[in-house]
Amino acid sequence: MELLRVEFSTSQAINFSSVFNGVGLIDELFIQNLSEQDIFDVDISVSCPQGLLKPCRYHLDILPKNLKIDVNTLDIEFDYNYLTVLENIVYGEIILSIQSQGQELFLQKNPITI
Repeated sequence: MELLRVEFSTSQAINFSSVFNGVGLIDELFIQNLSEQDIFDVDISVSCPQGLLKPCRYHLDILPKNLKIDVNTLDIEFDYNYLTVLENIVYGEIILSIQSQGQELFLQKNPITI
């Protein structure tokens, strides 16, 4: 049985102009605890190995059983220096990782064109 149901969608392409004009990176992020037990010490992180954004981490002390939460409040911080010096199109990925007490519960990689 799956422990979590995650709905995570991101922009497929982004550039300096769209970031400067406030276009969001994450379209939706919902996490649902499908188990019959609360999950404690949950860390949610979003990153981009290519350097588009600075690693972002969100912590939940508890993810209650059978509860679906909207986590669209992540503080995504773009690396503007990376975007300003970018000369060519880069194909990268946005990585969502969810861990509890150091154990990975979920990992998703979404492609992005920068």
